[in-house]
Amino acid sequence: MRMALLKALRFGVLMLVICFTLDQPGFRQSVSVFFQDLRDATSSILHAREKRGASSALSNFTEHDLQFVITFSDLESLQRILGNISFPIAINNTVEINSIETTTVCSPNITGYQCICEENFAWSYNNCITYGVCDAIIGDTCGCINDLPAGDQFCQSNSSQTVTTTATPSSTQAIDLVDIDVDIVLFIPTSRVSSSIFSYIRSYLQSITFPIPISQSLGVKELHFTTACDPNSANGLQCLCEIGFAWPCDTCNSSNSCNDPSNPFCTCLNGLPSNNDYCQLITNSSVCPTPSPTPVTTVSTTPPPIYEIDLVLEVHIPFSSYQSDTLNGFRESLNNKTFLTPFSKSLNITELFLTTVCDPNSTYGYQCVCESGFAWPCDMCSSNSSCSSQICTCIYGLPSSNEFCEPITGNATCPTPPPVTTPPPLPTYEIDLVLDVHIPVNSLQENTLDTFRRNLLNKTIPGVQQAFTVLQITLTTVCDPNSTYGYQCVCESGFAWPCDMCSSNSSCSSQICTCIYGLPSNNEFCEPITDNSICPTSVDIDVDFAVFIPTSIVSSSIFSYIRSYLQSLTFPIPIFQSVELKELHFTTACDPNSANGLQCQCESGFAWPCDTCNSSNSCNDQTCTCLYGLPPNNEFCQPVSNATICKPTPAPPTVDIDVDIVVFIPTSRVSSNIISYFRSYLHSITFPIPISQSLGVKELHFTTACDPNSANGLQCQCESGFAWPCDTCNSSNSCNDQTCTCLYGLPPNNEFCQPVSNATICKPTPAPPTVDIDVDIVVFIPTSRVSSNIISYFRSYLHSITFPIPISQSLGVKELHFTTACDPNSANGLQCQCESGFAWPCDTCNSSNSCNDQTCTCLYGLPPNNEFCQPVSNATICKPTPAPPTVDIDVDIVVFIPTSRVSSNIISYFRSYLHSITFPIPISQSLGVKELHFTTACDPNSANGLQCQCESGFAWPCDTCNSSNSCNNQTCTCLYGLPPNNEFCQPVSNATICKPTPAPPTATTSLPFITSTPVATSSPTTATPVATPSPKNVLGTFTMDMPFSESFNEKNNVVYQTVYNATLNKCTIVLAKCAVKNLNFKAGSTIANYELNVFSSETPTEIKVQITKNEILSEVASKYPVSIVSSSPLSVDKDPLYAGDTINVTCDPSGLTIGNYEILWTREGGELPKQSTFDKYSILIREFSKYDDGMYGCKITFGAGSTFTQTRQLTSRALPLITVSPIKDRVRCSGTRLLTCQVDELKVTLFDPNGRDLGVTSYTFTPPTPCADGDVRTYKCKLTERDSAKEITLVLTTSVNFDCTSDIYGNAMIGDTGIGKCDTNYVGEKTAVCMAGGNYGDEQNNCVLQVIVDLLDRSKNLNTLTIPVFLEDLKNATVRNNDLIIKSPATIIAMIKIFENVANTTSSLNVNLGKNSTRNFLESAGLLTIDNARGSWTFLNYNDTKNTTEDKLSRSSSSSAFLNVFENLPSFIGNDSLDINTDFILLNKTRLTDPFNSVYNSSVDIEIPQAGGEEKFITIIIFASMYNVLPGRDQLNTSTNRVHGRVALVRPEVEISNISLTFDVINYTNDTIGNPKCVFWDFSLYDGLGGWSDNGCSLVYFENETVSCNCNHTTSFSILMSPDSPRSLILDYITYIGVGISMACLVICLIIEAIIWRKINKNATSYLRHVSIVNIALSLLIANIWFIIGAAISDADQKNPPACTAATFFIHFFYLALFFWMLASALLLLYRTLSVFDGGLSKLTMLIIGFSLGYGAPLIIVTITIAATAPSNEYIRENVICWLNWYESKALLAFVVPALLIVVINFVILIVVLYKILRRRVGGNAAQTGEKHVLYVIARSLAVLTPFFGLTWGLGVGVMVSPQNFGINVAFAFFNSLQGFFILVFGTLLDKKVWSAMNIPSLTSQGRTQSTSAGTSSSGLSNLFRKIRINRGSRSGYHMSSTGQSASNDSFNT
Repeated sequence: MRMALLKALRFGVLMLVICFTLDQPGFRQSVSVFFQDLRDATSSILHAREKRGASSALSNFTEHDLQFVITFSDLESLQRILGNISFPIAINNTVEINSIETTTVCSPNITGYQCICEENFAWSYNNCITYGVCDAIIGDTCGCINDLPAGDQFCQSNSSQTVTTTATPSSTQAIDLVDIDVDIVLFIPTSRVSSSIFSYIRSYLQSITFPIPISQSLGVKELHFTTACDPNSANGLQCLCEIGFAWPCDTCNSSNSCNDPSNPFCTCLNGLPSNNDYCQLITNSSVCPTPSPTPVTTVSTTPPPIYEIDLVLEVHIPFSSYQSDTLNGFRESLNNKTFLTPFSKSLNITELFLTTVCDPNSTYGYQCVCESGFAWPCDMCSSNSSCSSQICTCIYGLPSSNEFCEPITGNATCPTPPPVTTPPPLPTYEIDLVLDVHIPVNSLQENTLDTFRRNLLNKTIPGVQQAFTVLQITLTTVCDPNSTYGYQCVCESGFAWPCDMCSSNSSCSSQICTCIYGLPSNNEFCEPITDNSICPTSVDIDVDFAVFIPTSIVSSSIFSYIRSYLQSLTFPIPIFQSVELKELHFTTACDPNSANGLQCQCESGFAWPCDTCNSSNSCNDQTCTCLYGLPPNNEFCQPVSNATICKPTPAPPTVDIDVDIVVFIPTSRVSSNIISYFRSYLHSITFPIPISQSLGVKELHFTTACDPNSANGLQCQCESGFAWPCDTCNSSNSCNDQTCTCLYGLPPNNEFCQPVSNATICKPTPAPPTVDIDVDIVVFIPTSRVSSNIISYFRSYLHSITFPIPISQSLGVKELHFTTACDPNSANGLQCQCESGFAWPCDTCNSSNSCNDQTCTCLYGLPPNNEFCQPVSNATICKPTPAPPTVDIDVDIVVFIPTSRVSSNIISYFRSYLHSITFPIPISQSLGVKELHFTTACDPNSANGLQCQCESGFAWPCDTCNSSNSCNNQTCTCLYGLPPNNEFCQPVSNATICKPTPAPPTATTSLPFITSTPVATSSPTTATPVATPSPKNVLGTFTMDMPFSESFNEKNNVVYQTVYNATLNKCTIVLAKCAVKNLNFKAGSTIANYELNVFSSETPTEIKVQITKNEILSEVASKYPVSIVSSSPLSVDKDPLYAGDTINVTCDPSGLTIGNYEILWTREGGELPKQSTFDKYSILIREFSKYDDGMYGCKITFGAGSTFTQTRQLTSRALPLITVSPIKDRVRCSGTRLLTCQVDELKVTLFDPNGRDLGVTSYTFTPPTPCADGDVRTYKCKLTERDSAKEITLVLTTSVNFDCTSDIYGNAMIGDTGIGKCDTNYVGEKTAVCMAGGNYGDEQNNCVLQVIVDLLDRSKNLNTLTIPVFLEDLKNATVRNNDLIIKSPATIIAMIKIFENVANTTSSLNVNLGKNSTRNFLESAGLLTIDNARGSWTFLNYNDTKNTTEDKLSRSSSSSAFLNVFENLPSFIGNDSLDINTDFILLNKTRLTDPFNSVYNSSVDIEIPQAGGEEKFITIIIFASMYNVLPGRDQLNTSTNRVHGRVALVRPEVEISNISLTFDVINYTNDTIGNPKCVFWDFSLYDGLGGWSDNGCSLVYFENETVSCNCNHTTSFSILMSPDSPRSLILDYITYIGVGISMACLVICLIIEAIIWRKINKNATSYLRHVSIVNIALSLLIANIWFIIGAAISDADQKNPPACTAATFFIHFFYLALFFWMLASALLLLYRTLSVFDGGLSKLTMLIIGFSLGYGAPLIIVTITIAATAPSNEYIRENVICWLNWYESKALLAFVVPALLIVVINFVILIVVLYKILRRRVGGNAAQTGEKHVLYVIARSLAVLTPFFGLTWGLGVGVMVSPQNFGINVAFAFFNSLQGFFILVFGTLLDKKVWSAMNIPSLTSQGRTQSTSAGTSSSGLSNLFRKIRINRGSRSGYHMSSTGQSASNDSFNT
């Protein structure tokens, strides 16, 4: 890059040298020699290069484009130089210059700069738009912009317009060479280059081989590195000469020399040398002697004069290609003297310095820095923002005038302002400055310029400072924008421009160039007038241009384009200094598109001489302006002023020839109106039609038309004015009357019709007598299936039929009359009406209910005998029954209409509506409206606030106007403001003409249409003329779809006459006397405007005016194509329009005579399919939906191609919801129930169970008699105008009271399901079940948000076009209503169904979603997974598992269905790569590489080691929060697992058997979760419910909160982790071993109690204690057995919910029985402690109490618990865990609360008992002693067991609160396993009476002493326990009494 830059830069230096020499007059003579050498040198190099290229072509090369900015005045010379250079130019073996082209020329103008691209270059479209174009934009490029582009941009190559030009080498001739020395100065910043830059330059220069040819006449002969200045010295700058070079000695003498004293040459200076003198060759410099008084004079040969030229080279480097080391490389190259190779003997570059570097990377736009050793003058830093200190080396922005840094001199340091001293006189210089003043035109006063001139003349100009004085200010040039040329510049007196200024600009001056149009080029101002300011005169030259344009390449409007383009040019157009284009006229146009091959036409104002037309085939009239073929001698048209009116040559006689043309047209391929079209087309042709010079078509008549569409096969009809001879009809089957104009079949000899003038009236053959037969036709039409205007349609259809209608040769339909119409839409059931001209006999009305006046034309009901109406001529006027006298009453009606709510034409509409009413209007039998007049209209839309206007025929009394502000003329008909007393206008007949204020006399003019009639009187006065009524004007307009021609306005034109006659005829027919006042045509197709004068005493009504206009339109439309656009919209039979409606849309061309027609229906511009309907102007749209919304239109084509167009915007709305109350309810047979029904917008009514319309919206239901329990009555609330209804269900009951009552769900019995209505904006219902407790439970909210219901309905009817729109609407609705959606489970289910419908539709239609549609889909779905939706998904997932059977789950899963939508998503999102990242879902579809590895969302890493090598796609979807949707259930159906990772769905297009996934754990805490499992969602688990499975997936590692998995298949993956403590063997051992020990202890306890049972029943207290102990042990034993059974059911692979429910029931029951028997023991202790005396409750009573409390209370609690929670599947825990539910129903409280409450009660009892025992005195008999012992044993047992059980189940509560706490789990398991052991120890073994009972021998009645055989007679178990006893001694557990009786009484009080 650096080398290429340096080489190209060297060539740029050369170009600068060329430019400089061209600008110097003294050097131009040797330029040709220079370039000749350059060409010669280049040709040899090129030759060598061609030979090298022949041997081995270089295929690898790099092209560099370098841009140079050159300030140059002679552009043409530079372009000629570049044109003479032959390319490529080889720089060395590896570098060559391929081309040098000028791309951009920028010149200043008044507004700044204008930059024009050279040929084959253009500006980009962005530059054209950014800076403004000054020419046309063609192909996204332009050639000129109005500013300098930023970033040093230049024109780019325009490849589409590039023209390759081959340079022709010039001949070589021997010309003397000229050597030019060129000094190149390089300024290189030392901070950016290496310290060895000078060494690099030296070595590079030494490596160059000279001479270096640049062109045939230019080459570099030598390049020397002479001088190097380095700032890295203590003196700031040190300059050294290179070897062989030195300065003159006086340079060292006058400067600070750093030479070595031994050095005889001046080669080192501190600072820059004076005058920037560079080192010279030592041969030209003498050895500097030691300083002496006498200077040494050296004598040398005078060398030829050497010119030093300083050139400035500006290099622009594109910032995009700029590298960080580019500048350093540039400096390094310059330091190595790369450029000092001499170009020729007379041209050499001596120095090249890098002085200034401007960098755009600064906050000020640009920062320019001088290179070391260079600086700007101090004033540069003063005029710019400086970033330097003392020396001006850094400024912000570009330097003014593009001034670059200069070498630093001794005075470069900018001094601080010196003290004020008197300076010595200095030499003065005169400096001319140009001041350009811009004054805004809007602030310029008329005398501003004169004032400015006077001030300049009179003003004394003060000195600016001591060294600077303004001597003179002269106003030279004034440019004024107020001219047609943009600007007009005028020189002031005594000043002028050079003459070439006027030549290059549009001049407005004469001899001296003092005025030009536009701004002067180069911003040159006027100069003082000199002697040679007189400009030469100009000579006009006429030049003819002939342009040949291929017609196949250009548009047919090319001539119009040329005309308009020439008109847009501004003349004169300067071509160069002495030539300009003054005028350019388009005179002649020749067009080949004519019958004669070529037709030439003169433009307006031009013509040929007359003899030209005489000798050619002329196609014009008088002036010779049109020729067939080219004119003689290719002569062009001349101005008309030079041509006279030509006398036409007499034409030769013409001969008329008749030609018959037979046209056969297949009827299957043409429209039915082809003949009408053919007629209209022939009418539109203008004759004669020239075919050649001697042949033309004079007339063309359409005579005969044969149509096969008839019963006889073919029917031929003569056109109007034509007929066959009479004998033709005699010999054929005629179908005409008198003139032979119609035949069945073809005429004989194929003879065509002749003009009627040649045919006589044929005498008709006497026809056989005809017999008229009247036939009555009765048509029954169901009104529900036809439109309401069917009768009108029937009438119009009959009117359109032409009679007679032949059926056969002897039978035809002569007339068909519509006589009677019966319509059911009346209050009396049926009303029959006679059509116009028909009536019933009078007696029919007398015997029926008549609804007519005199003639019997209207009956209520069918007439007697079904008699139809007869013609009125056969019926007499019925004498009406004398009516009672009537009284006329005037009623004033005042209507106030808010103007903001109605249209501006409301008054016109009101008038037309009143005109359409038929009076009288009966209100009742004795009351009717006779007349209704619109008299007064007050409109606030006036300047005076309110203006009241009388309608036609009404006025106020004159005094009303006199006393008010009148706005009328003679009659008082207009007032400002309301009239006094709010008086309305009166009929004009009651008001006199108000006498107007005398007006000044006016001249009288005659009026048209006024006739005078002399009236004879007795006095001799002059007859008074009687004037006809003043004409009323009627204006009309219509558009004809045909090209406009001015000839249409000529009264003899066919079009004018046709329209005029149609207008006059129809106006006369409808409005009687009228005239066409004005008729004209104008362009815009062809617009006809007409004005009619109607002569009538009354103003014609608007209806008649409209009828007139319609008749005129119909008449014209039958002859010419007329375009009619209706102002009224299409009519729709249902308004408003609701979704689901079936509608008829009718096109209404009422008033127009259509005839044959074609109709086209469109929607949004697209054609709708044709339909066959009973109404030819209607279209039926079934089940109108939101997708049918749009602009509908009908277009009827009729007549001569005329069209009638009518449109309407149809927009549907959702059908309003019907609200009923109640939806379902129980009603007592003896009660009532109010039923209500309502809806917004529409009307509803109630229908009873029999379908009878009750006609009300509120109805009180009373049960029928008899009333049976369970009877159901269903009422319906129906829309009256739509097919929609909602039911009310009532269930009858004979019960007096209801089990459940609620305002929402109504009344119900146990087990009934109550239904409640939804909240506002929701659709559906709420349900609840009446529970045993009298409350509603199992509430289900099935209400769905209304907007989602609408979208769900729309999703069922999607198609390819509606899917994108629907998904956009779905996304918007989801975003707007997200909070409501996620809180409603039912709405979420509806959303899932929507997604499924979209997926199914795209799959069935094979549609691929676009990126935007896919994004909308993902955003809508993603919002359902957010954290706030977790509650709804938990509810749905729980509900999905509620409905169970004996062995399987049988309910679909909402979460599975939601995920399954995304499983199918990749199949309908297209086949291209896709990357969509939404807030909650990321989708990436990309090509599957081998291997594949990618990280998604920084939390999921997917790796596929081997993908099979196929080019397939893989779709990956990452869900950020799907863990809120999918439950943690797995194959084991455990409820402890939770999803703790992102869910990743992987869907490749090929089968993958090895995939690795790495998940970041979400919400990870080290002490609460663990046991990760790699799982995928298996949709087949639990019979389609779905769950997580680890089949085919394995855990790789779990570390650093990251889980890595490996699977052998692809689907939706994630990780499961348990939030509870993981399963521990310690817990299992403690639980099962402890329970086993506990059960063994309980069995031992029961065995002991069984052994001693007979010995303990003597004392009631002891007996009851042991009963309690036995039941406590038995309850715990059975509870433990069921615990083991429940654990086995919970851990089983196949779940059994009913068995689990039973196990939970018994565990709950027996654990509660344990606590309640402990309570019974405590109550026994309390009772015996407090009961001092014996007696009281018996043993049996206490047993009953004990068993009732011990088993009855638990049974009640357990039964209520299961009854309350089991119906809602909330009894046991999730996933069939056999224990009471906690999270959903809190059923566990039914155990915890009673157990802990009993613990508290027992503690209280213990405290009371201990207190009593301690206070009681010791003593009493033996029985009391035994009793006290029992109480102590009970108290001791309770004291130990109560806190033990309390602690155990307190730990159980701790496990519920903190299930993850391992310590609490271990403690609970330990204490729970010891319960049986504690019962054995403290309930049995620690009681000494028990031990005594086990050791006592069998006693007899005879002995008082112990038997010797006691030891052997005791049981073996007693002996066993006896051995266990240690140190029991004499305390044997019982006492011997002194009497035998006592021994038997208290021996066993245990």
